[in-house]
Amino acid sequence: MAYTRERLGELLVKTGLIDQEQLDVALEHQLQFGGKLGQILVEQLIVSEEQLADTLAEQKGLERVSLANYPIDRDVVAIIPERVARRRLIVPLKFEDEYIVVAMADPLDLEAIDEVELRSGRKAHLVVATESQIRFAIDKYMASQDAFHDVVESSGVDTGTGDESVDEAVIAGADVPVVRLVNQLIREAVKDRASDIHFEPMAKDVVVRYRVDGVLHEVMRIPRTARAEITSRIKIMADMNIAERRRPQDGRIRAVVEGRDVDFRVASLPTPAGESIVIRVLNQDLTPLDLEDLGMGADHLAIME
Repeated sequence: MAYTRERLGELLVKTGLIDQEQLDVALEHQLQFGGKLGQILVEQLIVSEEQLADTLAEQKGLERVSLANYPIDRDVVAIIPERVARRRLIVPLKFEDEYIVVAMADPLDLEAIDEVELRSGRKAHLVVATESQIRFAIDKYMASQDAFHDVVESSGVDTGTGDESVDEAVIAGADVPVVRLVNQLIREAVKDRASDIHFEPMAKDVVVRYRVDGVLHEVMRIPRTARAEITSRIKIMADMNIAERRRPQDGRIRAVVEGRDVDFRVASLPTPAGESIVIRVLNQDLTPLDLEDLGMGADHLAIME
């Protein structure tokens, strides 16, 4: 599809979503304070995010998607740096044939499209999502991917010597890649309403999985070279003995996530490939489901009651 340059304000006036006077007021605000026109119109309660996304999708002949249940490929997300995604309000979603599918809040941003195509080496296939969903997807997928790549770059080459040394910065909780990655994985788990976070050592890497509604979902694979520091960081947070690697241990973490106090129970277990860690998320804000919410038929519900 060929994308032509068109101004958002002119398009919204043409479609009747706003009038020229409202556009002039928003443009004056933009001239004084900066910001994106669409965001200004939403903040001034002239249009809603949904109206804006629906209109842009319809007028440009693009698919309108909800990212709440969209299958997003974490490897594809990592193609665009987080800072670029936040500035342009874009999220790469997946590869599809020779295209890269990209969610945008503003599909009229040709520079953003050019940047995606340049970094991916593929033509962009655009879909439209609301700005708040774009930002949520960036928080959920990109922050951990940036931290993950920093860990890969800083962890070096596996020498095969079994070296378990841990950087003092990791022990101190300094702003280093491993600390950022662990913190982000915990934040994501709480956002995803996960009940457990599993760090499972394998021969070549560490598999991270979330348990959501009883089902384990793989989140990422961390290089084996970072295993010792990842394990030590979690054990330090849980007030466990980092020098003891041959016996099971238990610990607890209390953290503030998204402004809420959340407790975590941590268990370590030695395995031939290294220590396995499971973090149980004890989120007090989760409301228990009633029997009616479980999706049972009336007959089965009556039996359970």
